[in-house]
Amino acid sequence: MYLKIHVTTDAKKEKVEKIADDRYDISVREPAEDNKANERILEIIRRIYASMRVRIVNGHHASAKIISLEEKN
Repeated sequence: MYLKIHVTTDAKKEKVEKIADDRYDISVREPAEDNKANERILEIIRRIYASMRVRIVNGHHASAKIISLEEKN
């Protein structure tokens, strides 16, 4: 399963908004430097989908990301 995420970095307030079953709008306080924002996004998604393996498939350096969710073995 894939999720489409739109990310806002350096936000004043952290926010997660579910737009559809496979779409999220996420704001994080971390900057888009040294992979800090990506790590925070993965933490948030792992909290929501605790039983799944989560990784960024596309958009490592962009605000639009595609996240892969796979069953843990």
